[in-house]
Amino acid sequence: MIVHVVSLKWAGGVGEEEIAMVERALDGLAELPGVESLVRGPNLGFNPRTAATCDYGFVVRLTDAAAMRAYMDHPRHLELGERLAPLLAGLMSLQLEDPGEPSST
Repeated sequence: MIVHVVSLKWAGGVGEEEIAMVERALDGLAELPGVESLVRGPNLGFNPRTAATCDYGFVVRLTDAAAMRAYMDHPRHLELGERLAPLLAGLMSLQLEDPGEPSST
């Protein structure tokens, strides 16, 4: 399992309409082959030291590295990147390998 984590910092002036467009596009990515789940939403800001570092984020869980590569090259993902670029003051992402549930033995 590959976990893809993305945090976004909106540029000044980005409003609800633009964010709704991003959410619709993300929901479409959740339907791609190899995507196990996608969680998205505004930063809840529980940690006051990091609350201002990002405004929005999403986490995509994919079946394996091949699915991650296919996701990155998929036209829907590429289109979202193009649509996001003018809306962002910052973007960070990372990918982690999740080996799954630990054995109970």
